[in-house]
Amino acid sequence: LTQCDLTNSARIKMATAFARFSSKPYSGTASLAMRQLATGELNAGRYLKNSRRYASYFRTPTAFGKKKKITCSNQCLRSNLISQHGLRTSSRLIHVDAKNRSSLILEPKQFAEKISHLDSHGSISVESIKLVQDTIPMVMEHIDEITEVFYPRMFDHNSEMLFYFNEANQRNHMQQKAIARAVMVWAKHLHEPDKFKGLLDVISHRHVALYVTQDLYSIIYDNFMHSMTQVLGGNFTSDMVTAWSDAFIWLCKMCIENEAALAKAYEKRQGGWAGERKFKLVGKRKIAETTIQFDFSPVDLLPWHQNAEDGGIYFDPGQYLTIRIPGTGLSPRHYTVTSLPGQNVLQCVSRLVPNGAVSSYMHEEFLIGDRCLLTVPCGLFTPYPKSDMVMISAGIGITPMYAFLNTVERKYIKGILHFDQSAERMAFRDAIEGATDLDTKIIFTGDERFAEQKDIETETNVLAIRAGIDADYYVCGPLPFMDVVKKTLQSHGIKNVFCHHFGTGTEPMCPFRR
Repeated sequence: LTQCDLTNSARIKMATAFARFSSKPYSGTASLAMRQLATGELNAGRYLKNSRRYASYFRTPTAFGKKKKITCSNQCLRSNLISQHGLRTSSRLIHVDAKNRSSLILEPKQFAEKISHLDSHGSISVESIKLVQDTIPMVMEHIDEITEVFYPRMFDHNSEMLFYFNEANQRNHMQQKAIARAVMVWAKHLHEPDKFKGLLDVISHRHVALYVTQDLYSIIYDNFMHSMTQVLGGNFTSDMVTAWSDAFIWLCKMCIENEAALAKAYEKRQGGWAGERKFKLVGKRKIAETTIQFDFSPVDLLPWHQNAEDGGIYFDPGQYLTIRIPGTGLSPRHYTVTSLPGQNVLQCVSRLVPNGAVSSYMHEEFLIGDRCLLTVPCGLFTPYPKSDMVMISAGIGITPMYAFLNTVERKYIKGILHFDQSAERMAFRDAIEGATDLDTKIIFTGDERFAEQKDIETETNVLAIRAGIDADYYVCGPLPFMDVVKKTLQSHGIKNVFCHHFGTGTEPMCPFRR
């Protein structure tokens, strides 16, 4: 249907018939798009634009027709091009022994039954733990290849999962590195899960923010286990498959329980809610070059919302909101909340990213009165109470520091250091420059995107000497910048360094909790 040269009206009529005679919901994104076209939730032009975006994401050549021709998207696009362009996916031929190993991977119903009966505090056998840990070197040797197979396989078989992942993080391999690191840490500490707690908390916050439900874990489990079987081949014996399957299910159980507890706690928090909630855009203004501030107000006026003085929406400074805009086909994005806790409006700041699908839409097409879906603010990059703190940031990494500046008692802020390209490009410049009672320094790098490493090291050294080794150091900015800052601080013997990277939700270089 999507490949036919049809007018929009004809396509919508056919989509209506398709949706009407479907006996059950279809999980494929293409099928979802058909129903959205039929109901008017998805604009035909937007569908065409996203078809191009997904085609670009898969890095596969495709030809697009005239204005009224909609090309195939996601699942159908990829499956049609597999044979033409030799993409490696799960459709690759497997031997009989591989089929036997794959048969040990639980079906969704079996997975759900085992999850419901599993005791997350000790049901995995000692033998399985030992076998998993004995095979860690083999798995880690091929983990990059496993993750490179895993994501295309999952998006091919379960294309609804595309709506949970930032395609840019896929292209630059950030997502692959994040799951590889998670698997490594989890497998290593399988016998002592308390040491996995920090990473588990980070994952849980991101999953609650994305409104990940329990049924999605069976999809991740199935595709990851099949990817391991495919990549490791005959070296991945039936006993290993069973052991890793048990361990993976145990991990899923831990995540599900942790996320359920976190979601329940945040729902009960002042002004909290469960899942996605309807908000509307009530404010939009430019605060710096290519940087816009957005204000969101709930559509449903709950009793606590009647009077902002009664409490409003509570969250921890430094946490982020997650926005999804229905009808666009765009995956959710996360932005630091820059409004004060207890207000009746949630505020965030977005910098226009070159070729960024969501930032481009929000900057250019998102209008006052338009509606969106937000999940409750989440995140662990928050200040410890009554502890000395130092803030070091670059670029749009200023947003959590701005949140700290507005909420932390001034006597605990021992220094602020920020790098940006220019005064015109810096968000919240007036607020930082206005903090004359604090030790603040702003460095503009001019036309260079990032400061020179020696400048970062020099300024960080000076600040570390003044603030001391006992303070908590909060760092936010590009990964290379944070890497330099972290190493410089550690050279002074500073242990409490906390980094926040806008991306996959992991903090790959810094401790999660003291």
